[in-house]
Amino acid sequence: MAIATQSFAKLMSHPSFWESENVTYYTDGDDPVDMGDDFIGLRETEKALLVGNDSVEFWCPKSAIHDDSEVYAQRGTGRLVLMKWFARKEGLL
Repeated sequence: MAIATQSFAKLMSHPSFWESENVTYYTDGDDPVDMGDDFIGLRETEKALLVGNDSVEFWCPKSAIHDDSEVYAQRGTGRLVLMKWFARKEGLL
């Protein structure tokens, strides 16, 4: 019972995530993150898209591209909107 109480206390102590020994749980991971409106889809595979602009280029899983994004396929241009979990994981925030 003490372990469950400690885990619950951790959950309640931070508004957006809580941690266990091996896993971090984010409650805001599906939130959109607007990366800017100057991106282009450079290359594409079945599951990923290489996106870039004048200053950055990176591979992004298609599952991490938010529905509001204008860039979701090769040669797509415009606003890139990613899922927050991916942007956080890749250090893009």
